[in-house]
Amino acid sequence: MGRCEWPGNVRELTNVLGRSVSALDGNTIRLADLPLYVQRGRRGADPRRATTSLREMQSRAEQETLLATLKETGFNKVRAARLLGIHRTLLYKKMRKYNLPLKAT
Repeated sequence: MGRCEWPGNVRELTNVLGRSVSALDGNTIRLADLPLYVQRGRRGADPRRATTSLREMQSRAEQETLLATLKETGFNKVRAARLLGIHRTLLYKKMRKYNLPLKAT
């Protein structure tokens, strides 16, 4: 198990872990399950990953947020769109863009 410094407060740590757990498919939180800013803060991280463009980071964050919200709402598109503050048709468009499942698998 790896170790990592946490620069924020306990509430921030609790929020990050809570979001990560809600998006899990199994019982283990992996580095890839954590937000990008936590992944990048890791000591010994691959320096090539730092060259990710802002657009790529935004796309990944959007995809992670969409999937987490869908899971949180049991894939109820109306509720997910409402939580995200977007129209349901835009949610479907973004789901197609990121090849997200229409229902829980």
